[in-house]
Amino acid sequence: MSRIEIDVVTAEFFEAFDNRGGKAADVARIRRLFSSEGRLSRSARSSRSTPTSSSSLASGC
Repeated sequence: MSRIEIDVVTAEFFEAFDNRGGKAADVARIRRLFSSEGRLSRSARSSRSTPTSSSSLASGC
């Protein structure tokens, strides 16, 4: 991938998860960006989870 292609995919990734102003995540776009076994990591002070993208989307991100 070229630097430009990586920048395009990165921008699309962040736009898909953008929830500013109460906007919902674009689930269809997220599905296009990840393989079914892709991982989305979520870290909090006391815990961490790394479900597959499919299971995250099924549970509402």
